[in-house]
Amino acid sequence: MEGLSDDVIGKMARVMDMVRYVGEWHSHPSRHPVEPSPTDIVQLCHTAIDTALDSLPGLSLILGDDGLNVVLAEKVG
Repeated sequence: MEGLSDDVIGKMARVMDMVRYVGEWHSHPSRHPVEPSPTDIVQLCHTAIDTALDSLPGLSLILGDDGLNVVLAEKVG
C-alpha cells in the first residue's frame, strides 16, 4: 500500500516510539477453521523474529465462524 510505511513511521513518532508493531490479524472465510494456515505460520515466524528484538512475542489473531484464535510465538535460540 502506497504511503503505509510513512504513515506507520509518523504514528510511531507521535507515541515517541513506545508503541510497536506486535503482529497480524485477519479473518478466515465462512466454514473454514480458525487454525493458522501454513501462510499464517510463516508470517507469525517472521513476526516473532522481528518482535524478539524488543524481547516480545509475535501475535496472531484469526477470527472465523468458530470464534477467535489467539497465537503467540517467540523466537527460540
